[in-house]
Amino acid sequence: MPPIELDVISMLTVAEAFERIVCAHADDPSREFSGPGKVWMGISADLLDEEVVRHHLGLTGPAIVVRDVFRDSPALRAGLCAHHILVSCNGKDFENEWDLGRVLKEASPGDVLRLGVIKAGKRTEVELTLGSW
Repeated sequence: MPPIELDVISMLTVAEAFERIVCAHADDPSREFSGPGKVWMGISADLLDEEVVRHHLGLTGPAIVVRDVFRDSPALRAGLCAHHILVSCNGKDFENEWDLGRVLKEASPGDVLRLGVIKAGKRTEVELTLGSW
């Protein structure tokens, strides 16, 4: 299988990426987002290209690939690693690239997220207890 080339949006945290995406569409009030919330997952990640998600993963919604997991982070404690792919949150597949950002915006430290993750080609779920920003 040839290597997959990714057209990605780089970010320090998932919340920051969603802020950047939404700010680029500031003229659309349905995409309102006030910026990074008060919670921390502890990952750097990239939004996967729609075509990659559809053709290589067989998914219809967006997906986020974990690029790095920070030391002593909620993500590390939840068992996330680089190259894991996030596809859902709290039992609901991502419908658009803002879904996870909206969850994080409304969350509080200590809240538990059930993240749908593709690890080594298999879909599973992990529980991540959010830290404070």
